[in-house]
Amino acid sequence: MKKIFFHIGTPKTGTTALQNTLMRNAEALRQWGVHVTDRALLNEAQLMLQDRLDAGIDNHGAVRAIFQQELNRPEHTLVMSHEAYAGISYIHPDSIAPFFAESLAEQLQGQEVEIVVYLRRQDLFMESRYVQSVKSGLTITFAEYLKLHGGNHLDWHHLVTAYAGAFGKNNVIVRVYDRQELKERDIVADFLDIVAAPPECLAEIAACAPPPELRNTGYTRYAARVQRVFNRQFFLDRETMEARLEAFAATLPPEVRAAKADYRRVHQALARGVDPAVPRRLEIRRLLQKASQPCGRKPLFFTHEERQRFLALFRESNTMVAERFLGRAVLFREPPDKAGMAGMGEVVRNPDPDLEDVIMAFGNALADQGAEIDALKERIGALEKALAELASGEK
Repeated sequence: MKKIFFHIGTPKTGTTALQNTLMRNAEALRQWGVHVTDRALLNEAQLMLQDRLDAGIDNHGAVRAIFQQELNRPEHTLVMSHEAYAGISYIHPDSIAPFFAESLAEQLQGQEVEIVVYLRRQDLFMESRYVQSVKSGLTITFAEYLKLHGGNHLDWHHLVTAYAGAFGKNNVIVRVYDRQELKERDIVADFLDIVAAPPECLAEIAACAPPPELRNTGYTRYAARVQRVFNRQFFLDRETMEARLEAFAATLPPEVRAAKADYRRVHQALARGVDPAVPRRLEIRRLLQKASQPCGRKPLFFTHEERQRFLALFRESNTMVAERFLGRAVLFREPPDKAGMAGMGEVVRNPDPDLEDVIMAFGNALADQGAEIDALKERIGALEKALAELASGEK
């Protein structure tokens, strides 16, 4: 019997940092008897499971083969991490967490499984997810974005009870994604503490943390606005994208074409590989992330009043999670009062955009790019000079 820690996210709780760190240190973890499943395998299994949900395709054997491959590993402990299994799929009217919970229970039957889930306060979750969507090409405003998200996707009690029903309440580990509650204020240290990795292993992993430029850093609110404007230029309109997607789908075998998941597989590839403007968009994204780093603030899109109304929708559900899974009365810290939010850069509704801040955000990015180009030119010049001297000496 394997000991399995299955981390289901949720999204926007440091999942990218955690997964990258786990894979980068997979060999070190194997030495301690811990195997990290490749995210690509879990992604393939998730897509095939969703094929079954969306299109009724019988791919049980293929999904089983993926999990059996991992269960056959010699290590005593398996770590699996993929946030899609939290079931927050907005193409469905409601969360599909129960479907994934039941599917995983079926695939991992007979194993010792701990489900690990990190929860983020819903207002912060939506602000962070909006910024990530803008990075990926979204062009709509935050208010328009909120209207797209209905159902119970943000009902954390629905999520954790779905997994508790499939694996048992005592096998669901709930953590709050708040630096004040994470071990060493770090998602990686907190998760490895759950896995009970030896201190020597923790020290080895901490010693090779990625530099800041390789981390999935955020945007300021104004940088997000700049990106959103540029997205209108760089991204294909829906009709063009759908036409290219259909043209690509026509090249697929009929049995593959029937699977909705295969459309999802190629959609991102089309967006990145077909549109010639994408490299420019990615460069602007990199620069805006760099310009946002000195700010150190999370982007805020709710006003104080909007934030309070939004959180009130989840207060009862959050209380049930806190009481039943953490043995306490409150799940999340309350946001600061109005004065405190204003000090953090709370958004104030204004029909005129704050062009000064927008210009500063993008101006900083351009200035950083210019400085980087100048530094590279100096290095190239020095290398050319050294090569010329070397060539001259050889003659």
